[in-house]
Amino acid sequence: IIYGCFPGMVLILNAFYSKKMPQTKHVLVFAITQLGIFIAMRAAGDLSIARENWIGAAWALVSAFAMAVYFMLNQHAGKAMRAVIFTGFAMLGGLSMALFHTLMLGHGLPGGFTTIGWTSVIAAALLLAVGNVLFTRSVRILGAARTALIHSLNPIATIVFAHLFLRESLLAEQWFGGLIVVGAITWLEWRLYKERKK
Repeated sequence: IIYGCFPGMVLILNAFYSKKMPQTKHVLVFAITQLGIFIAMRAAGDLSIARENWIGAAWALVSAFAMAVYFMLNQHAGKAMRAVIFTGFAMLGGLSMALFHTLMLGHGLPGGFTTIGWTSVIAAALLLAVGNVLFTRSVRILGAARTALIHSLNPIATIVFAHLFLRESLLAEQWFGGLIVVGAITWLEWRLYKERKK
């Protein structure tokens, strides 16, 4: 839920960069999607106020801010290079930081993986690479603010895939929250389509 607030951070950063207030429809869709995500995710999560939750919330906010900055860099600094090259540099940097973090914690590199384990890691890396290239292309075409709002579908897609592939049962409020998110983004895209047709 907390990480999902990064589209709002993108709207704020975009406003600072462009020196223009965010569009009202973007702010409205952000608020509605956050409500939908909250409804969908609270059924599955622990929202109690414990010390661990505050620490986790702080890390989630830092992660959300980092993602918002990445969106902005992708939109502005990334225009000088092709999407694949930009994504390659970003992923290489992320891999370097993950390896550094793993080694600093003293975990070492994985050595006892089975064939299925390595196949899963390679498949995940390929899917992440393809997803990031497509994501970079969408930021170039749609802009950071609009892509960030569409990215709000991510937690809802996670819930749906958990239901389809892991056979997790979904509660009515998760369906309802998901419909709110999908509805808000569909409304925004329909409005933008109508504006372009005028």
